[in-house]
Amino acid sequence: MKFQFIADHRETFKTGRMCQGLKVSRSGFHAWFKRPGSRRSRTNRVLKIKICVLHAASHGIYGAPKIHQDLINDGVQGGKKRVSNIDFILFLFAGRIIYFSYWIMALKACWT
Repeated sequence: MKFQFIADHRETFKTGRMCQGLKVSRSGFHAWFKRPGSRRSRTNRVLKIKICVLHAASHGIYGAPKIHQDLINDGVQGGKKRVSNIDFILFLFAGRIIYFSYWIMALKACWT
């Protein structure tokens, strides 16, 4: 969490100062930053994009159970709970009338 915060704010603040303030080593941050993501995080990124595409294709009607079934039909592995958690993180909910600001948040979450 601390390293992610530092990575998110590198352009605004100096890395050394943030490491010092958060009481982490600069070398530890740079080692973390250069390290590739875990297999789980990489597959979650791919799954996140596929879920966003399926949700958009259904015009926001499909929820986690139907999206999960579509993923299984496409040959993608992932449990119901995992799909549901990613839906929640992306602010994707089935069949609700949502305000415009919600859609902006959902689009930002899908493509970041």
